[in-house]
Amino acid sequence: MNHLVFARPDFREARELGAAALEQMGYQAELATWRNAFLLGMRELREGNEGSAQFARRSRDMVCAITEEMFFDCLAVRVDGR
Repeated sequence: MNHLVFARPDFREARELGAAALEQMGYQAELATWRNAFLLGMRELREGNEGSAQFARRSRDMVCAITEEMFFDCLAVRVDGR
């Protein structure tokens, strides 16, 4: 199902099928971490994830306020080592 959703993102039936499966797994999960992950996946399949891009932006004030060490620590987390 994931392959179909990634190959054809506009195929609504596949997205709804995946969302329904994730919704059921979310409601049956015992741990809040898994429940949140499943339900977030369900919401992204149904509504899209365009809103998550706003969290990737950094304000100029924050960048100016952090130290160089903090900046490079943040950069090290984001860089893919491969």
